[in-house]
Amino acid sequence: MADSATVQSLISYYTNLLIVQYQDKTKAKATIESLVDEVIADGIAFDVLNGYDIDTAVGDQLDVIGKYVGVDRFYFSQDIDGLYFGYSDTNSIEPTDVTGYANTSDFNSKAGELLSIFDIIGSGFKLSDDNYRVLIKLKILINSSNFSDKRIDDDLEEIFEGDIYAVDNYDMSLEYFTSSDLSLIVQVALAKNLLPTPMGVRINHLIEDETYFGFSNTNEIEPADVTGYASTADFTTKEGEYLGNENLIT
Repeated sequence: MADSATVQSLISYYTNLLIVQYQDKTKAKATIESLVDEVIADGIAFDVLNGYDIDTAVGDQLDVIGKYVGVDRFYFSQDIDGLYFGYSDTNSIEPTDVTGYANTSDFNSKAGELLSIFDIIGSGFKLSDDNYRVLIKLKILINSSNFSDKRIDDDLEEIFEGDIYAVDNYDMSLEYFTSSDLSLIVQVALAKNLLPTPMGVRINHLIEDETYFGFSNTNEIEPADVTGYASTADFTTKEGEYLGNENLIT
């Protein structure tokens, strides 16, 4: 139900509109209070209005908002987790998700099944309300964005508060850096074309935001996520690792 204070405030407002002759008439005030309470139906109109506040809406209410802005909460993924049968190479080196033939000692306990199309076919998943709310906000911003570098930065800051940012490569491409905690929602946003990019500009990679080794320029100006060579003062504490494929979300 609507906030009781809001309902009472409306009742008091209309009661106070009584002309002076009736201001001290208990029955007159009670009549107005009863009429107003009936008209506003205990504040149900406010419940409907507040029910579609994007920051507080849940479940079906969020789904309705999503329909209005043009995005749903479902996404597709491929799940091939498990231990499957496979041949080892001549050095008996195999992936951790592959197992070979059983022998007499592990015949009854050997794990592994044949990998089939049913294990890799895309499956539909459903985003939680919190993650879906992020997608809706992204869609709303994209629907009204001019896609300048500043606007993209401002929109990402508004939603993610610095946990995601885009870097302009000045070759009609962007790199997106994100914290590992947001990798799922960012991948779904990318699949649904909800990461803001100017027209004709592609997204090269989604990269987990860490501190990586890189060269400083002559003025020692570098991005916040790049660190250069250590000195004698910070040799044992210098951060930075090489950016590899394992750091690329996609």
